[in-house]
Amino acid sequence: MLDPDIVLRADYGAATALASRKVHGAAAVAKQALTFSRLGGPELVRWPADPERLRRLDLAVLPD
Repeated sequence: MLDPDIVLRADYGAATALASRKVHGAAAVAKQALTFSRLGGPELVRWPADPERLRRLDLAVLPD
């Protein structure tokens, strides 16, 4: 369950035209998470999108 007042902040870094974006509300955030889940698997509640930050993360694939 998501709080009805949830805000998702997507940070794409200063190098992109999108820079940052906000998604407001439980339905909109759930829809965004569903879109990302179709790309491949478990979702983080908060995920970075800045390529520089992503390169520095030590990520692992979770078992099913």
